[in-house]
Amino acid sequence: MTWCTNDWVYAPVFREGIDVLPGEKVVATLMIGYREHIPEAQPRTDIRKLVKIINK
Repeated sequence: MTWCTNDWVYAPVFREGIDVLPGEKVVATLMIGYREHIPEAQPRTDIRKLVKIINK
């Protein structure tokens, strides 16, 4: 399963197809199934290289 937010969640055809009312938001879709190809794991970037904490 993969949690995704794709551009098509804003498309009228998609929104009408799942009965999204005006003012409601789709935050994600869940893709369920099996991948055809499983990519090799990539090394993770240390969180300290990605986040800058500002104390004021």
